[in-house]
Amino acid sequence: MINAMTGEVLDTVMLTGKETTGQLVERCGYNSHPYVKTSVLLDGHLCQDGQTLAEAGLCNRSSISMLKLDMRRCSLTASNDGTAKVWDGSGKCVLTLEGHDQPVNSASFSPDSRRIATGSRDDTVKIWSSSSGECLMTLCGDSDCFDYVTSTCFSPDSCRIVVGGMHDPPEVWSVETGERLLQFGGDLRYLRTLSVNFSPDWQRIVTGSAVQVQVWNANNCLEIFALDGPFGEECNASFSQDGARIVVGARCSDVKIFNALSGEHLLTLEGHKPNASVHSASFSPNGHRVGTAATDGTAKVWDATSGQCLLTLEGHQSSVESVCFSADGLFIITGSSDNTAKVWNAESGECTLTLEGHSGPVVSASFSPALEGHSGPVVSASFSPAWIEI
Repeated sequence: MINAMTGEVLDTVMLTGKETTGQLVERCGYNSHPYVKTSVLLDGHLCQDGQTLAEAGLCNRSSISMLKLDMRRCSLTASNDGTAKVWDGSGKCVLTLEGHDQPVNSASFSPDSRRIATGSRDDTVKIWSSSSGECLMTLCGDSDCFDYVTSTCFSPDSCRIVVGGMHDPPEVWSVETGERLLQFGGDLRYLRTLSVNFSPDWQRIVTGSAVQVQVWNANNCLEIFALDGPFGEECNASFSQDGARIVVGARCSDVKIFNALSGEHLLTLEGHKPNASVHSASFSPNGHRVGTAATDGTAKVWDATSGQCLLTLEGHQSSVESVCFSADGLFIITGSSDNTAKVWNAESGECTLTLEGHSGPVVSASFSPALEGHSGPVVSASFSPAWIEI
């Protein structure tokens, strides 16, 4: 085993390949707090619980990593104070990501939870380690590329990121190499892009702009179709977890749900105060509910089939800018212009945590994702490379 920070050789573990992943965790001394579960990655691939190392594909000098999964939820916030923060399940700030010199408009975990992306008005996107807070790369820090980054979203494989801005077409970048892969073409109605979102099957991207919502081919960034409005202004859009529907919020109190394959309008959600802007709308993981955040100071939870308002989340002192469900659907996080984020019970609507620490409006708030095969989200991804000789 090698210390990832210093390169120091800590120990040599001799294996036959018959050991299970659990036995390897025991032998390497990775038992920890009951809330924390340690999983094994072999050559970058997550091993199944109870699987032998030979079954997982162990070969001579395979690279093995230990991934610590904290079954409590952690959350990520971005603020106009120029920082993003990671919070643990108790509401303690465990990381502050500093490096932008303008407000941070967007922050998101990669689906594998190893990285965090932040987009800022300073025309940069930064990629950070979610375990150490180290800035791993800055994507195109010159004004010829990005102009006022508004939104970012990782691809489901965590290898690419789509970036939206106010005055330039959205672009797709590699977070492995830092190179630009694709730039959107076609109709320029998507300028002033306010939201970008990959579909779960990686094949499509939906963008919301000042006046329009469009669906694109993620492989060539050509338009597939545009959704019929009118939406008002400042559209934001996101896919359901199964990729079958799109929810759209805009500068009007109505929220609309569409078929993501045909563009057919399915449902309108009505209930925020008249003339309120819906700054964020997202589906629950199972697709049964929709959360919305609006300038009337509330967030709402809706039945995604009937359109009935199930909950109104009241407690912020100003506009609610962002809303997101946890990976298990049990909690909701909201970010607000009152400089706080709040965590709510998604069934009762009770506020369970208030996250205080930003000195500016919290414009983006989300939970860490859940790795496939685990019931809880990842709080920290701390890797200790291990070289095994057999």
